[in-house]
Amino acid sequence: AALIAGLATLYGVPASQVLVARGSDEGIDLLTRAFCVAGHDAVIVCPPTFGMYAVAARIQGARVISVPLMRATGFQLDVDAIERALDRSVKMIYLCSPNNPTGNRLADADIDRVLAMCAERSLVVLDEAYVEFTAHASHARLLERYPHLVILRTLSKAHGLAGARVGAVLATPAIIQLLQKIIPPYAITQATIETAAGALGSAALAVTQSRVRALVTERARVTQQIAGCPGVTKV
Repeated sequence: AALIAGLATLYGVPASQVLVARGSDEGIDLLTRAFCVAGHDAVIVCPPTFGMYAVAARIQGARVISVPLMRATGFQLDVDAIERALDRSVKMIYLCSPNNPTGNRLADADIDRVLAMCAERSLVVLDEAYVEFTAHASHARLLERYPHLVILRTLSKAHGLAGARVGAVLATPAIIQLLQKIIPPYAITQATIETAAGALGSAALAVTQSRVRALVTERARVTQQIAGCPGVTKV
């Protein structure tokens, strides 16, 4: 309960909207098993993107519909193609922003369009594993407006705790309660809880923020240097 409360404070949502899982990978698995009927339902993924969305779907026996990001626009969503692919079998659409591996944020207007077209039809699962490295806020503020929105967060990246395997699913209480029914009991060990809780203290968060600032500064420096190298046309 203390860890859930700490993550709820960190992510700016009520504790009733937080499920703690073994990394966001477990969140992806739980969502797929809860909402996709094997051999019947489908998910939409937008490659190049994180591979676990498709892996979890295939393990569950769900069809994977691929709607590639548009290279010409800097790997933004092809919203028109998503709308054409959105039939009654699609139970989830996975969006990753900032995207892994291309690194770009998806346009807010495009995310809003997808949320609007999926209302009362499909879940929109927004993976924000790298949101701390942007100057933009999480989309968690939209959870009250869009009950079909699910957000994935993790302590693996900005907090440097990949080995602890702590992720969070943010969603309406009804979705959280459903996932609580199928998550394995005692999934999070006490040692992991204590490690994660320690990372949420004010002193630890200050260190995390300092490291994020350093990484963002270094990213800008490396980007500038690489752009000046012979043979490099775009970074």
